[in-house]
Amino acid sequence: MNYNEQTIKDIFYSGSHSFRVDKQLIVNICFLLEKNLLSVKEEKFASVDIYHNYIEDIKDGKIPVIDIEGGQIGHMALKLIGRDYLEKKGFKDIKFESEFEGYKPDVTTKDRKIIIECGSTNPDKIFHYFKNKNLEKVIAVPCPDSDDEDIYFYTFTPGEELSEFLFFREREEFKNVRNNSK
Repeated sequence: MNYNEQTIKDIFYSGSHSFRVDKQLIVNICFLLEKNLLSVKEEKFASVDIYHNYIEDIKDGKIPVIDIEGGQIGHMALKLIGRDYLEKKGFKDIKFESEFEGYKPDVTTKDRKIIIECGSTNPDKIFHYFKNKNLEKVIAVPCPDSDDEDIYFYTFTPGEELSEFLFFREREEFKNVRNNSK
C-alpha cells in the first residue's frame, strides 16, 4: 500500500474528529516513512460486527466500563478489540490507559514494547513514544466508517536510527526556538 498524506491522515484522524488535522504532523510522519526511519503495515484483524457487538455489550452493562474507561463507547470498544489482538498474539498482562512517555496509551503490553492507540490519535505520539528504544510497535486502530466491513490495524515499527533522529530533531527545534527568542 502507498502511504501518502491522505492515507496517513485517515489512520490517525477517524470518526467524528477527522476534521481536526495537524497537517504538519502528517507530513512529518510521511517524511519518516520515506526515509525508512519508520515503517507501517496494514493488517485486517476483525469484522466490524465485533466492534458493534462490543458497543452493545458496553451499553447493556455486560462489560463493565471501569476496566476500560477513557473515551466514548466506540473508543472503549476499539480498546477491547486491541486487547483481543494482543491476547491472540500471546500476551497475558495487558493494561489500559497506563502512563508511557508523558501520555496514557489506550492499550499496552505489560513490558511496554507494544502500544495500541484507538480511534482518532494525536500523531505526535509517534514522535514521543519512539524515543524509547524498548518500544517495538505502535499500532493505530482507526474508528470504522459506517460502510466498513472490517477493522484494520496499522502497525508502525521504528527503523534502527529513529530514536536518535527524534532526539536530534528535538534538539534542533529547541535551538531554533532559543535562537528566535533572542
